[in-house]
Amino acid sequence: MCMKKILLTLLTVVISMAVSAQAEVSKLIEVNAPLRVENGKTEVLKPMKQVRVSAPVNKGIVNMNARRAAISSIDELAGDFVVCNSEMDIEQVGEGDDATYKLVDAEVKYAGNAVSIVPTGANTIAISGLSTDWTEEVAPITATVDLEKATFTIAAGQVLATDDTYGDIIMTNITSEGDITGTIVEGGFLVFNDVWGDQITYEGTKYTWSNYYHFSTIAPVNGVMEYEAKKTNNGEYEQVTQNVFIYQDAETKDVRVYNFSHFNLGAIFTLSSNKTFVLSSDNAVDYGGSKAGLYYVVAVSATGSLKPDVPGKGTETTLISDTDWSLYSYAGYWRFQQGAFTITRIDGVDFEYPAAEVGDLITPPAGLVTKDYPLSVATWYDENGAQGAYEATVKIGVVDSDVYFQGIDKDLPEAWVKGVLNATKDTIVVPVTYTGELNSLAHFIGAYSKTGPSELNLVYDADADTYEYGATVMCYKGSKSSSFNYYMNGMFIGVKPAPTAVPDGLETVEMPFKGNYRSDEDDEAYELEGTVNVGWDGNDLYIQNLFSIVEDGWIKGTRNGNKIVFAKNQYIGNLSNSLSCYLTGYDSEAKAVSDVVFTYNENDNYFVADMPVIATRFKSSTKYEAFFAKGLVIGTDPAAGISTVKAEKAGSGIVYNLAGQRVGKEYKGLVIKNGRKLVNK
Repeated sequence: MCMKKILLTLLTVVISMAVSAQAEVSKLIEVNAPLRVENGKTEVLKPMKQVRVSAPVNKGIVNMNARRAAISSIDELAGDFVVCNSEMDIEQVGEGDDATYKLVDAEVKYAGNAVSIVPTGANTIAISGLSTDWTEEVAPITATVDLEKATFTIAAGQVLATDDTYGDIIMTNITSEGDITGTIVEGGFLVFNDVWGDQITYEGTKYTWSNYYHFSTIAPVNGVMEYEAKKTNNGEYEQVTQNVFIYQDAETKDVRVYNFSHFNLGAIFTLSSNKTFVLSSDNAVDYGGSKAGLYYVVAVSATGSLKPDVPGKGTETTLISDTDWSLYSYAGYWRFQQGAFTITRIDGVDFEYPAAEVGDLITPPAGLVTKDYPLSVATWYDENGAQGAYEATVKIGVVDSDVYFQGIDKDLPEAWVKGVLNATKDTIVVPVTYTGELNSLAHFIGAYSKTGPSELNLVYDADADTYEYGATVMCYKGSKSSSFNYYMNGMFIGVKPAPTAVPDGLETVEMPFKGNYRSDEDDEAYELEGTVNVGWDGNDLYIQNLFSIVEDGWIKGTRNGNKIVFAKNQYIGNLSNSLSCYLTGYDSEAKAVSDVVFTYNENDNYFVADMPVIATRFKSSTKYEAFFAKGLVIGTDPAAGISTVKAEKAGSGIVYNLAGQRVGKEYKGLVIKNGRKLVNK
């Protein structure tokens, strides 16, 4: 999925509800982890011990000022409902005896399930379907209702389901040792005061399921969902119509649908002023067990390809998806494809759509003198996915510290944005900018962040007269997080530096290297071995392919006695996102960026780095894309030697022969690739 770095990170909507904060009470939390295997998947359980936490505040779906609703007859509670769960987890604060615990949102934030309520006496009801985590309900849960006070009580310890391995699944109070209590409020909502969970007893110890703490509201059905569900691997579908509860945030107009599909999801829809919506892949998730991890909602095209968000169109009473959809796990799994859906409100209330956004267009000053610059982007995305490289022309004009750009917005290339050059004259700050209207929606350009649009901080190189941004640039539909298109992992404005010129006819040899290496994608440094091409031209030394993140990049040094000095800020080449990469060193004594210096042992023909050797996107910077620590050896140091060559990086695809020499794809015979011996035929 193209936007996991972006998307799988987006906004959540926090909604309020009628319940007061509880005093700190006794709570069960998990610590170690036995295993449970079901349908070939291993689940983790954690034993619980007594700790103290506070009950959550305002985690429901009704207004926190909603009034209690006295009930004249228990029959008023009979019928079909949907349980709307805010899923909770436990967070430890502090260590040891000083540790305290608090409830926080779980990774799977929301869930829902169809529920039915049947009166069983003058003040008792049976609630069926309350658990969203088990399919085999063995008995309904009994609740006692105080009609006059409009409260209800569920005795803790009732059986929710039975598991083949662990026996009875018990409903238990998580925020106190007592029973689970709640309040009935206007509109027929049953609001829980306590967090509850699914508990088992195994070999005499109590356990609960990780992330399965529910802060619940039982809500009247106010909508239905219709879709095709794939039943089996043979591709058969069945038509499904099921009850849902629909909540719309009065301020943002975002819609949350509980009991979305048969995966018990709480799906969040972002509505636009033109009556379209996006079901974000990050806002509707399910947990597939310890093997699959989290599942995310994705769109499925007619050809079966996956796209990050599910788009659709709305009316006053419906939300209808444009595509099929499925759940996708980044562990490499995806669940059965589901057909396009229609969600219909049946409560006589219409959906509200946000008002059309407006903004102020940037107008350059009269007589602004501009210069044309090339814009290059390694990969841009639209609603159909990755579209490859993109090139355009950008006009730039400068007035004092104000810098005007025209042509950055791919959809609206005539639009201007304005940035401000900072005091050190190396960064231009561009705020989120309105660029016009597209497809009846306001258009904004800005940087991507987890919380929505943010300012662009362009790195300005005055000497090279270039502007670049290393993260994702978004063209937003309005001021929310869904985009018309975006430039993945950066853009470059200006003429690329000239690569290091290698003399004609330069003779090179392959030499091994070994050093402590780390890239910005590595969790920690590791010993890396490989080969580089090395050639002399008088006192000038040329080295190729020291950094595999830059294809075929050369660096040049000059000999002075037994030292080889490589000037800082050499352009090595382009990174995979088309941004420039430069060479710098770091002088630990001066604590400053410096030239890169190697000590040359002429007798044994090897070089040792006197300092870290850094590949960076920013001139005179130690913010690395990759680096070798001090002590990098090029050649064979008789005292240390060079061990068997390893792959430069897992998945790099670089190939060596058994002598440790880098070879091309056309090489035939036994080779080492990604740390494994293979046969090239």
